[in-house]
Amino acid sequence: MTNILPIVTLVPVASLAISVVHASRTKKNDNIRKISALIYTLEIAFSYLWVAGFSIAKQLPYSTVLVFMTLPIAIACCKTMRNSREDAEHLRADITSRTANLLLLFVILLTVGLILGKFLPAPGVFFN
Repeated sequence: MTNILPIVTLVPVASLAISVVHASRTKKNDNIRKISALIYTLEIAFSYLWVAGFSIAKQLPYSTVLVFMTLPIAIACCKTMRNSREDAEHLRADITSRTANLLLLFVILLTVGLILGKFLPAPGVFFN
């Protein structure tokens, strides 16, 4: 059987990396900006749902849910993206750097979760 762990861990990271690019390329047009904010939110939400789903399916260690510690940052980024206006050019630069910081923290916590998963016993081991 092949090890799918590299692919499973790469997908949420790639989705967040795409959201960094997406944040930097948001257009000024109001209709496009609203759609862009929705897509940005979906890209970020997908990363968290992916980790949760694969943790529940036992394809990722349960310790990888440490990434949810970055959820308040992600929510703040999504709110900023949704509430930005045409004349708020400084917000575009700010949201790009904040999303890049979110990506960094997400990857660090995902890595820590994977390392802890190698050393911690699976849930239920003590209660059999």
